[in-house]
Amino acid sequence: MRHILALAGWPEELTDEALRVAWVESRWSPYARGYECPSCLGLFQLHADTWGPYCGVDREALFDPLANATCALSVYLYDLERGQPAWWQWPWTH
Repeated sequence: MRHILALAGWPEELTDEALRVAWVESRWSPYARGYECPSCLGLFQLHADTWGPYCGVDREALFDPLANATCALSVYLYDLERGQPAWWQWPWTH
């Protein structure tokens, strides 16, 4: 997972936090689907209909660990750029 996060561009200082979020969301399973949100997919349980298009990937690509981790970083930065708290898309974190 650390290697995937590094390839996806996650800064080293956020790696431990990102690992915790992905563990809670999917137990690091790239094929995870949300229980309450069947459209929430992959390592970071990204909502396919919202974040897939934003990241320029289709639904199936969110099952790819690198694509999911890269998109999750984009989502994380999206929130920060709009003045939201870190991990805003993952409500249990705040």
